[in-house]
Amino acid sequence: MRAVVDDRDLAALNGARPARTSSLAWALGAALAALAGVLLAPVLIRLDIVPLTLLVLDAYAAAVVGRLRSLPLTLVGALILGFLQSYSIGYLPRLFPDNALPSWLSGIGAALPVLMLFVVLLLLPEARLRGPAPSRPRRCGWPASASPCSARPRSSWRPGSW
Repeated sequence: MRAVVDDRDLAALNGARPARTSSLAWALGAALAALAGVLLAPVLIRLDIVPLTLLVLDAYAAAVVGRLRSLPLTLVGALILGFLQSYSIGYLPRLFPDNALPSWLSGIGAALPVLMLFVVLLLLPEARLRGPAPSRPRRCGWPASASPCSARPRSSWRPGSW
């Protein structure tokens, strides 16, 4: 699957079937999403749009920690986010009198994925967000006057010279 994602044509030249591999990847993703839905249904008693949206936001924040490419880093991001949310629910109220959060901190558990996403996007270098740098033009070891790399194609045809 990774070879097809990186270069479809090269994978096809090596004997892979890019269309079949893409179909398999979509089917595998759909099956895993269905399994996640079945496993989450008992946990989320009321399937409403708000908890599901927050669940997607949690998953996206964790995936951005992994730069949408690395599964181990995504797992680390999910663990960090889970620990932060558990801390905000279990231990943060103990820091205040009467074991109650102030009104300005009452929704911190739901805001943590957005805050984490914001911090991760600030800390990621800009070049990593854009992808790999474009390749440089090919250089030849020939002198500039005789180089086939820098020679412009000569054509006698010009626009309007029919």
